[in-house]
Amino acid sequence: MELYKAEVRKYKKGKYDQWSIPISKGHSFEDKEEVVVGKLEDITHLEAEVEDLKKTNNQLNIEVKEVLKKLTVATDIISKQKDLISTQDKVLAIYMNRGIFSRLRNPIPKDMKMLEDNREKLIQLEDSRPLVIELPGRES
Repeated sequence: MELYKAEVRKYKKGKYDQWSIPISKGHSFEDKEEVVVGKLEDITHLEAEVEDLKKTNNQLNIEVKEVLKKLTVATDIISKQKDLISTQDKVLAIYMNRGIFSRLRNPIPKDMKMLEDNREKLIQLEDSRPLVIELPGRES
């Protein structure tokens, strides 16, 4: 957007007042081209608003990236917990289906490896710090 500075001039044409805005050499306007005319203060105000909007947009983009990172970590933790719960359910079902004599003769279940894997997963979940996702509040 190119801006040109000029002074408004008032003159009488018959009974009515008219205004003209003469623009010096070097402009890029064509004959009978429509242009928008505004006060310098208004244009300066609009430019300031555009800068504020750019800053706000950048800040929002940063906040969105942070929230997405937290959401990704939370989703990962939830999937690990679901996997852990399903594995524990399987082991419990296998153990419960064993008879009393089978439990007495062989107290260690065949799927002990699965339980050890679950122990490692539990340690990983304990090491995961709890997430606090803060949503930015509206400022009035």
